Amino acid sequence: AEYGGPPTIIFHHKMLGEQDVYLTPHKFSLLVLIYHYCSFYARRTRELKPSSSADLQDLGLFLLDTLTSNESFTEPSLKDLLDSLQQNVSSDSRVAEKLYNTLKDMESPDHLFDFFRKFERTLLDKDETEDKIPLERSTILGTFARKMTLAFNSMMFDGLIRLWEEIDMYRNISEGSFLGVLSPYESTQYINQEALSIERSIGKLPYSEIENKIDKVKYLAPNLNSVHYLSYINCLIHGELEGAIDNLHRYFDYSIKAVKYNNLNPKAQKELDLLPIATLNLAVLHFLFGHWDESRKLIHETIRIAQERSDEHCLTRSLDLLFRLTNKSTGNIHLEELLLKRCVSRAMELSIPSLTSTTLIEFANHHLLHPRDKLREGPLSSGFGQQKTQPLTIWELLNTSTKTNTSDSFLSEKMGAIQLLKEGAWEVFGCNDLVLLYPQILVDNYSDNKNDLCMAFCNLARKYASVGEYHKALKLLIEVKNQLPLSPFLSLWLRSTHKILHERALNSGCYKKARAIYMQLSAVTSSNFDISSSIDAKYREVLIMYHDGRLVKAFTTTNILIGECKSHGLEIQTVGYLLLLAEIHMKAKSPITALFYVLKCLTLCKNYHLDSFEAKAKVVLAEIHLLQLNSPTKAIALIERVLPQILQNTDTYWVAKTFILLAQCYLAQPNFDLVKKSPIVLGLLDKAEYLAKKIDIIDKMIDIYYLRARLFHQLGQSMHRDEASRNFRLALQRKTDSENTGLAGLYY
Repeated sequence: AEYGGPPTIIFHHKMLGEQDVYLTPHKFSLLVLIYHYCSFYARRTRELKPSSSADLQDLGLFLLDTLTSNESFTEPSLKDLLDSLQQNVSSDSRVAEKLYNTLKDMESPDHLFDFFRKFERTLLDKDETEDKIPLERSTILGTFARKMTLAFNSMMFDGLIRLWEEIDMYRNISEGSFLGVLSPYESTQYINQEALSIERSIGKLPYSEIENKIDKVKYLAPNLNSVHYLSYINCLIHGELEGAIDNLHRYFDYSIKAVKYNNLNPKAQKELDLLPIATLNLAVLHFLFGHWDESRKLIHETIRIAQERSDEHCLTRSLDLLFRLTNKSTGNIHLEELLLKRCVSRAMELSIPSLTSTTLIEFANHHLLHPRDKLREGPLSSGFGQQKTQPLTIWELLNTSTKTNTSDSFLSEKMGAIQLLKEGAWEVFGCNDLVLLYPQILVDNYSDNKNDLCMAFCNLARKYASVGEYHKALKLLIEVKNQLPLSPFLSLWLRSTHKILHERALNSGCYKKARAIYMQLSAVTSSNFDISSSIDAKYREVLIMYHDGRLVKAFTTTNILIGECKSHGLEIQTVGYLLLLAEIHMKAKSPITALFYVLKCLTLCKNYHLDSFEAKAKVVLAEIHLLQLNSPTKAIALIERVLPQILQNTDTYWVAKTFILLAQCYLAQPNFDLVKKSPIVLGLLDKAEYLAKKIDIIDKMIDIYYLRARLFHQLGQSMHRDEASRNFRLALQRKTDSENTGLAGLYY
């Protein structure tokens, strides 16, 4: 059950840091406006002469709105500030003109120093003098003014020179936007807001557009480590893994550099808290590349650093990534379960809803794919019992994951993964209606996560193909490719497309084309570093061997696949391969040997609650009753018991196969009434022909025409018999031609 994408990008709650007071030209301009505002209010100077008290009120409201606004971390240019003054304060007051003239008078750092001495003496000194203008400490204007004068008084001489140069540049820029010089806190806030904006717009904004925004911030703050972290996120989201690794190394280097450069500052020590996050993200990148050893070493390094710093959040996320790595590289299901239980428990204890929900979904998927040898009373309890899946436990874990979410945005993101896992569960248990329902729910309601959305569309396309609607399936996949062209979705799209084309080539008897498609699918899967997908690709090769008659090779390779599945704990996948082994022996005219695999398959289906596979296995068992035991009546009874399940919850191939087998059983009955039951047999063959043509499966068409010709011969209807015989020969010729067909039309 493939339900989610790669490991999540990890943010750290301490990246925001502590707020620092930092003087900028824009803040200096606001100080000038405050000075003029207070001067008029106290009637101590005539520099500013608003035409009415309404102008004074407008200026006060403008200052309050500007100081309390949190709409952006960027600062406006002088032109923007002057335009805002003219729009919000009457032009008669000449506020904008006075501001510009004050800035113009700052011809040297001495003028800047004199302004602050005058500002502090007039507005902030406690001594009562004749020119004193009271500015209350508790007001918004008073708090801002005192913070700015404190920042100015803390400046060294080079800081004063820098501020004067920035003001000179600020007043000389007449048009365009000016980002301003931000404090480290403001820069980090701005960058992290951009990072969150990028994360929310996955698949929506082009890579180049986001990178241009990042470059502007890099120009203003080239040594700020968070800038490179943002660039790393952008590269990772758009599949630029080489750029992601480069920027993550840069982020790591700048973090170390900041600590060493400021080692005398206690605040700089907090940069060390980012080191485990950097190493953990580097481990994520190596994981995506399939570098298991490098990823494992970095995870253990992260755990060591996190333990030294008592960083429980990072430690818990490391455990989650270690589970994913174990699942991909070793398939040690007992270690996986141990890591998952620890991760869920720690996430719950630390109250991390997002991680708790994610690990609960992973735990549910683990329960689904790996049957239990322990019966559990609850999601995390233990006991002993028979090896089997526990559907109730899976649903309990998924429901707990949903309830754990406290943020609506996160709930929407993870609900897509929950819908996909429910779809996978019902596909395993055998309920086609619900398999189709959950992807549709995801598409209609939870389409924020583009990876989940792409997977839902690919799953729908696969279901369309299974009922013979190939054109509809491929059209849907083409739409997915056009809407989600980014590289993270390309592998999933290619795998789904190749599987559908491979199935169609096999059905139509184009084995050379099917073999070429398998080679392409194998190449795509090899870069995905997924054991389950790799085994599934090899299964496609076995199907080619089965159809073109290489039964010994097919038997050997299928047994190898079963061994790989068991070594990685994928017991549920072995059920389908056991059924394939039974069909191989049936085709080799060895039904007794096939019986062993059918009975083993039925036992596993009962333990694992695989209703659709159980119905298929019973159809093969009915075929054994007919061919080996010569018991058509028992075969008919067996088929009729599972016919509702076959019709409702299996694909078109098995429905057609069941109709053909049922017709053979009727014809093989010793007391077959040719007059009464021939319409029933012909009706079954007509239905089978319709379905066989729908999925274009040439082998079943040959069987249908043969049975029809034989029945019409017994009925003495020579004209219908000849027509059926002619169709039989045409179908045989078509199969021969298809086997010799080259690769024309392979590339789509």
